[in-house]
Amino acid sequence: MRESKYMLETPISYRKDYGQFFTPSSIAHLMAQWVIQDDPETVLDPAFGLGVFYDKTIKTNSSQHLQFTGYEIDENILAYLNYDENKANLTIINSDYLEADIGPFDGIICNPPYMRFQKFLKRHDVLPKLERQIGKKLVGYSNIASVFLVKALNELNVNGSLAFIMPFAFFNTGYGKGIKKSLLENHLLKQIIIFSNEKDIFPDATTTVCVLLCKKDGKEGCIKITQIKADDEINKVSNISDFYQRKINSSDLPYNKKWTPIILSIFTEQEIPDGFCKLSLYGAFTRGIATGANDFFR
Repeated sequence: MRESKYMLETPISYRKDYGQFFTPSSIAHLMAQWVIQDDPETVLDPAFGLGVFYDKTIKTNSSQHLQFTGYEIDENILAYLNYDENKANLTIINSDYLEADIGPFDGIICNPPYMRFQKFLKRHDVLPKLERQIGKKLVGYSNIASVFLVKALNELNVNGSLAFIMPFAFFNTGYGKGIKKSLLENHLLKQIIIFSNEKDIFPDATTTVCVLLCKKDGKEGCIKITQIKADDEINKVSNISDFYQRKINSSDLPYNKKWTPIILSIFTEQEIPDGFCKLSLYGAFTRGIATGANDFFR
């Protein structure tokens, strides 16, 4: 596997600087299933890495007309690919996707870099250009993954499909509100995949992640919630659209509320014993002040 060789030969500090962690082959296959469901002619991977999404997309899609474009800023990682430069259906651009001004795509599939936006040294130059391109302010964004998602959604063709790995925490953040609002109001979000035993599936991940499946068809409907418990379960899924445990109305996912407790409660609801009730019957509870100055309170 290219991933194993690359990880052995590349210091973890280097991979952290670029926000790199790799997508398991089984997850990449499910995401590729979603993106190629309507036989796209053009597919984009904004963070190409070692090319797992290209491999799975080409293997899953039988069309001879599919053109795959990948953006990758790290020259070092591209050296591990050993792809035939004459592949007619693949274009790899050694450039920063956030600085690219490119046309729409029928499908977009991505595992974006995971780093705080403050570590993106060119953010002050890139942000104004990106805001003009997408027509939205991006003030307060603290994770590059979310900026990748906003830009990608803007570059998705009508009826196009998008599959994105995202940090689960973005469901609860202030900067995530605008993204969630757009996903709901434009009826883009179709399915959320969460993982109950994540370290077995994403051993290289440094944060809890989920997969968002979107389609730009303008059709209003329930959002499917999928929980995957083990890697061997993934291999039994023939169609990710048909594999889910619950559906939830978009009205039950308010964009200005934290989604994590709502989603997790679907799988943790317990029968209340006689004589007991939920604490929510008496009021709402919030956390207090968070501080690292523990010595002050001793």
